[in-house]
Parts: sequence; C-alpha cells; structure tokens
Amino acid sequence: MGMRQGTDQRGQELTELGIAIVLLMTVALGLLQFGHAWMVLNMITHAARDGARLAASWVDRGACEQINNDTQIRQAVNDRIATVTAETFDVQVSQNPPVTSASPPCAPPGTTPTVTVTVDGCVTCPFNILNFSSGGCPSGFNTHIRSATVELQRHRACGNPI
Repeated sequence: MGMRQGTDQRGQELTELGIAIVLLMTVALGLLQFGHAWMVLNMITHAARDGARLAASWVDRGACEQINNDTQIRQAVNDRIATVTAETFDVQVSQNPPVTSASPPCAPPGTTPTVTVTVDGCVTCPFNILNFSSGGCPSGFNTHIRSATVELQRHRACGNPI
C-alpha cells in the first residue's frame, strides 16, 4: 500500500503558507512602523536640543538677556524636523527664569538662566492598518513631551556685561 494523501487535505499547504505569510507581514510591518516612529521621535528630540543650544547662544537679546525674536530659532528646529517627516510642529522657545522687565533689575539674583525649546505635534504612522492613534492624533502619535533645556552660554548680570 502506498502512502496516499487524502482528498480532504488537498490545498492544506497552500492555506498554511497563506496564514504564515500574513502573520510574517504583520510582524514585519509592525517592526517597520516602530522603527520609523523611534527614528522620528529621536530626530525631533535632537532638533529640540539643537534649537535650545542655538537659543542659548543667540546674539539678539535685550538688556535683561531676553530673546527679542525667536522666529529663526523656531524655523531652524522645523527645518531640522523636515528632514524626516513632512508634518508641521508647534515649536515654543521659553526662558527660565522668565524675564519680568525689559530693563534691570531683571530676574532674581543667584538663578542660572536657561532656555527651553518644546516641540508639540502629531506624527502619522506609515503602516497604520489598524488605525491606532495616540494623544489626540488621528492615525499617529503625539510628540508633546519632546523638549530640551540648555543654560545660557553668554549672559550678563542684568545689564552689566560680563
């Protein structure tokens, strides 16, 4: 008697192969999506840090070391982010301690001035098959926690150049 395959098992290998391919593609696309998200968040974090470093060494400052115009700093951060994603982001530049006046006395003595750059926005997922969303972003994830703080590299003691 020869080994004979039953008629009820005809096409079983093809069905198993189809199931295996679907599972493999799901895992592969999930890994690609996670890798893309990790890369974009990493680049946004680096852009925020570079923007904070740029803001800390910014030359156009008032008498109390406040940044007079942060448009170019925000544009530099957005340009850096544009290298990895076409999404637009809200970039905020803030100083700590906040400058309370345009002329001395400025801030409480003994505080180290810092500049913080915060990036907020949504990044869409490239393979969002199941339509996941996060932080109020449809089919993507929110980047509201990306910020960087740097101490001022050139500062004056409220009107007196150092």
